[in-house]
Amino acid sequence: MSEDLNDLMRQRREKLEALRAQGLDPFGGRFPVTHWAAPLAERLRSAGEEELKGVEPVSLAGRVVALRDHGKS
Repeated sequence: MSEDLNDLMRQRREKLEALRAQGLDPFGGRFPVTHWAAPLAERLRSAGEEELKGVEPVSLAGRVVALRDHGKS
């Protein structure tokens, strides 16, 4: 079991090094976050049609989560 874990870690390090050798950032690039999700959603929820047409571009960070109303999740 310990050998399997060590082999897995070795493989992951090799893949990481290969990505870096190609000039790729394995953890993605950084970008400036301009808004937070909850206040932005509240602002847009109460906005009129004209205000929505003029919304400036925004940058958010976080996870995309799917909510299921029915069935197994």
